[in-house]
Amino acid sequence: MNPGYDKALYLLPFDHRQSYVKNLFGLTPPSSAPQIEQIKDSKQLIYEGFVEAIANGLPRDAAGIL
Repeated sequence: MNPGYDKALYLLPFDHRQSYVKNLFGLTPPSSAPQIEQIKDSKQLIYEGFVEAIANGLPRDAAGIL
């Protein structure tokens, strides 16, 4: 018996919770407007990297963002 998913799967996780902000930026709430923009920019960069990976051949049916 082989439990689990047995195909290629590429996931790009980035956390939407406070741990993303705290661990990546060292910030604690409340965040200022410039800090919020920095956080938004970082998430946009992650998304753009994912789109680029798809454009460069990463199979769509094996890719996802969490």
